[in-house]
Amino acid sequence: MGVIDISLHIIHLDDLFIYWVFMHEKGHQLRDTGIESAVMTKVKGLGKFNNRVNDVADYVVPSQGGSSFSIITSMVITANQTQGRCPETDHKFKCTTDDDCMAKLDSNLGNGIITGTCLNDTSGTTGWCEIQGWCPAEDDNVTENSMKEVENFTIFIKNSILSSIKKTYCCEIVASKGYNFRFAKYYQSEDGTECRTLHKAKAIHFEIIVSGNVGRL
Repeated sequence: MGVIDISLHIIHLDDLFIYWVFMHEKGHQLRDTGIESAVMTKVKGLGKFNNRVNDVADYVVPSQGGSSFSIITSMVITANQTQGRCPETDHKFKCTTDDDCMAKLDSNLGNGIITGTCLNDTSGTTGWCEIQGWCPAEDDNVTENSMKEVENFTIFIKNSILSSIKKTYCCEIVASKGYNFRFAKYYQSEDGTECRTLHKAKAIHFEIIVSGNVGRL
């Protein structure tokens, strides 16, 4: 009986070993976490801001449909800018005398180069420092309505990885709060003056991150 009992225990331990190594830990498989992945994205939906209807070609940047893209939800547009001198619009550059602006000559936080001149308003009590650059300056204090329809947009994510038959991976979507960027469209007026329309886009930024743990025989 003693021999029989020992044999049975050995069989049970073998079963446990086989289950743990092959079924639970997948010890018979080669493991690979350095997968190669490609992601394609496509956004669907229509929205409205700045009193116009926008489709995918208007609000998705860049348009190629890769793993990193932004959906523009609102826009501040400064049209017909030309090189010249004009008052700043940022509250940091309010002034009452030229001395206020002279103290900010080295600032690079505005819309242009500070000239040191204070341009007073009609009341003569307060004004804005003069800048040299693209005028009129962008007024970032303008409030634009956001594109509310973005809540109902659909994002298709197509992911392919270079791996074996069995594959395990996950995607993480990260939205950056307060993301914005600027771009300009340049043209020439009839008299040959270089002009541009400046766009400040406020957007939701997406980064599709793919990771995985692949096992194969």
